[in-house]
Amino acid sequence: MAGHVLKLRGCTPEPLGNYLKGLGVFRLIAEQVDPEARAWWEDGFLHVLQNKWTPSDSATAESQCADWLQRECRFTALIAAWQKNTGYLPTGKRDKGGEALSALLQAAHPGTEEFREVFRDFAAAVNITLPDQRSGWVTAMGDAHTDASKGELLRLLRNRLRPGTTPQWLDAVGISLSRSRVSDDVQWFRILGTSGGGESSGGYIVNYQQRLKSVLLEDQEKSRLRLESSLFASNHAEALEGKALGAMYYPSLMKVPNAGQDFLPDPERRVNPWDFILLLEGCLVWSMAATRRKGVTSERVSFPFYCRSSFGGSTTIGLNEVEGSENSIAEGELWCPTWSAPSTLSEIQRIFGEGRIQIGERVCTRSLDFALAMTGLGVDRGIQAFHRYSLLARSGSGQQTTLLAVPNGCFVPQHAARLALLADLRNFAESVASNLNVNSQQPRRLVLARIEFEKAWFDATASVVASNRDASESLRDLLTAASRLNRELGSNSAKPGVVKIKKGENTSEKIINPVGDIRGGWAKLIDKTDHSSESRLARAIGGITAWGEALSDGGSASAVESIRV
Repeated sequence: MAGHVLKLRGCTPEPLGNYLKGLGVFRLIAEQVDPEARAWWEDGFLHVLQNKWTPSDSATAESQCADWLQRECRFTALIAAWQKNTGYLPTGKRDKGGEALSALLQAAHPGTEEFREVFRDFAAAVNITLPDQRSGWVTAMGDAHTDASKGELLRLLRNRLRPGTTPQWLDAVGISLSRSRVSDDVQWFRILGTSGGGESSGGYIVNYQQRLKSVLLEDQEKSRLRLESSLFASNHAEALEGKALGAMYYPSLMKVPNAGQDFLPDPERRVNPWDFILLLEGCLVWSMAATRRKGVTSERVSFPFYCRSSFGGSTTIGLNEVEGSENSIAEGELWCPTWSAPSTLSEIQRIFGEGRIQIGERVCTRSLDFALAMTGLGVDRGIQAFHRYSLLARSGSGQQTTLLAVPNGCFVPQHAARLALLADLRNFAESVASNLNVNSQQPRRLVLARIEFEKAWFDATASVVASNRDASESLRDLLTAASRLNRELGSNSAKPGVVKIKKGENTSEKIINPVGDIRGGWAKLIDKTDHSSESRLARAIGGITAWGEALSDGGSASAVESIRV
C-alpha cells in the first residue's frame, strides 16, 4: 500500500495514556480521513500509514496531520449525564463543566459539531425544549428531571442518541444490568474510572470539555506546540498544563511525590491537554466489545483484555494489590496488545472484540488464565506483546482515593505445546486465588506459598523479553511450587486444606482440595529436565501400588525394587 508513514513518537505502549492516545489518533484518522489507513507498533511507538497527507515544499505530512486535528477533526461528544457538573443535568455545585460545554455548543469550530447534535437529542429525551439561541441551552437544562438512576440514564442515552461515535462511547463506558429506574446496577469499565467516566471527585468528562475548549477555542499557538509535543514527543516548555487532571493514565503526573522516576520537590497534577483528549478518544476502540455473560446463578460483565489480578509476573505486586485481600486496593488489570503487522481499524477492533478470553468453554477472569490463554491468541492474531497494567487505588486518601494504572511488565506470546499441561492445575489455581487471600486470620506461610505458586505459573506461561529459559524447566518449577502449596495446606492435620475467609468482622472457613490427577506428560517432562536422585526417587514412590510397579512390557516389579536408587 502506497502512502506516507506518520511516526507518532509520542504514542508509546507505556504509560497507559500514551497507548490509548495512539489508538485515539488512529481511530480519528481512519474514521474521518482515510478508511484504508493502517497502524502498527515498531521501535517502541505507533506508526500510521495513510494516503491523506504527503510531504510538500510548504509542509511536512506530520504538520498537515496536526493542522487537521487542530482545525477540522470532529471530536466525540462524550456524555456522562450521571456525572455531576457536566452541564447536561442540573446536578453538582460547580459550574466549570457547564461553562465549558456552553462554549463548545456556541462555537463555530468543526470540532464541536457533534456536541450540538448530542445535546439536542438528550434534551428531547428528557423533555426539554431548547431556545433558539445556543447560549441558553445549558441554562434550559435546569428544568430537567434528575431522579433517574445511573443505569436508567445510560439506557436512555443509548436508546435515544442517533448513530455516531457518541453511542460507541456509551458502549465502551459500561453496561447496565438492571431495568429499574431506581437501581444503579451498572458495571463500569475500569479503563474509564470507577463511576462511568470519572472517579471520586475527578470527572473525566468535565475535564474533557475544559481541555477541548482550551485547545480549540483559546490560544492556538500554545495549542499547536502542545499538539506537536503530544503526537511527536517534541520538547516544549509549556507542553504540560498545571493543575490539570491526567487521571490514572499518567501516574507520574499525579500530585504524588513517589509516583514516577523524577524528583519533584513540589509536585502537582499536570497533563498535556491534547493527551487527555486523544486518550479518551482511544477508549472508543473498546466499543461494542463488552458483553454480558450469564451464568447459572449469577450474571457478570466481561470487558476486553480486563481481568482480576494475580500475584506473579512482576516483582512490584504487593500483598494488598490483588482482589480479595482484606485491605485490597486492586481494581483489576488491563492487558494492552501491540501488533507488528500493519492493520486497518476494523482489524484492530476485531482484536479487541476477541479480548473476552476463553479456554475451552470457561471464561477467563484472572490474569493467571489470561497469561495462558493469550499465548494462543497472541500467536494466532499476530500480537507481538501484551503490556500489563494493574489498576490500583493508590492516589489520595479516604473517599478521595483514585486509581493509578501501574505498568507491570511486558508479556510476549510464545507457542509451546507443553503449556496444555497447565489445564491439570487450573481448578486448583482458581480455588486458591478465590479463597486463599490475605487477611489478619490467614497464616502467612499459606499466603507466601500462594505467591510462590502464582509466580511460577507466570514464569511457565510468559516469556520475558530478556529470557531464553526453556519452558520445560519453568513447568517443572511450577509443579514443584504446586506441591509445596499442597504441603502447606495439608500441614494442619486437624483441618487439612482449610483457609480463612474474612468478610468485614466475620470469619469463615473454606476447604481447598488438593491438585487432582495429572497426566503422564508431567512425568516425561520431569524426566527430561531433572536427572537428580531426588527426582528418580520421587517418581518411584509415586508409582508404588499394592502390587508393585507396573512395567512397560506388562509385567511388574516389587514395591521394594521400584525405589532402589
